[in-house]
Amino acid sequence: MINKHFCVPILVEDNFCMEDISAMKKVIDSEVTSNNTLDARIQTTHGTNQQLFQHSEFNNFNQAMLEKSFHFHMEQEWENEIVEKSKYPFWIGINKPKLKGNHEHLLHIPNFYEFKHNKDVVDNNKVGFAARMETRKCPHFLQGIPSELNTDPKDVQWWKRNLNLDTTGWKTYKFNYEFLDKFYNRDWGISHSAHIYEPFGYSIFQAIDYGKLPILAHDWLTEYDYPFRASSPEEFKEQYDNICKLSIQERQEHLVSLREYLRKYDNRKEWTEQLLKLYNE
Repeated sequence: MINKHFCVPILVEDNFCMEDISAMKKVIDSEVTSNNTLDARIQTTHGTNQQLFQHSEFNNFNQAMLEKSFHFHMEQEWENEIVEKSKYPFWIGINKPKLKGNHEHLLHIPNFYEFKHNKDVVDNNKVGFAARMETRKCPHFLQGIPSELNTDPKDVQWWKRNLNLDTTGWKTYKFNYEFLDKFYNRDWGISHSAHIYEPFGYSIFQAIDYGKLPILAHDWLTEYDYPFRASSPEEFKEQYDNICKLSIQERQEHLVSLREYLRKYDNRKEWTEQLLKLYNE
């Protein structure tokens, strides 16, 4: 039987919003029989990667070779403390979190993404960026490149003010979850997905689902041989130019091949079963 007062912290990957948490609970609820009603209280570290990967934030700062770093709240002592004190902490993402200390009881459950749109590649050379303007997302890679951003305009101003970022050619749309589908349906064809230390990359999956060909980081999905990867502004511009030279057919082939490979994470049933097993222990 499920403990009705079972409380477990869920360490979630950064594109999880409260709608995702609600949807996640509905998925679990739908899989539980009427004799085992789920009434568990779900706690999350909302807003999260910065809290879970403090050491990575400073690596981001060094790797990006920036004079200043933009990140959100993070407290490595807190993240270690909550994992140590929790009986069943678990992490949802592709890669296991690299926390300080030994946390063998931290369970790892890979996230899932269900491809629902499967759109053909978009024949357009504008770049889309659907993420927060933190250092590890590397927004400075977009300098001088025609781009559309779905983020907080105030954070864009921070980059302009503190790092003299050239945003010429950028069009910024204030993030609104209800606007997300409309943004991905806009006429931009290349996705800035070259994020440093990306644990899952929900926005990467979304862009691919909507027909956007991504530029990825070198350390994301390393087992897949993908030609368009970047870890610096110069390399990003080079890969952007390489994509711009492709025919529409070549773009489509790269997109479809990558999307088919990523379908191994289209594992909602497996993900649900792992969570149910945890709740029933």
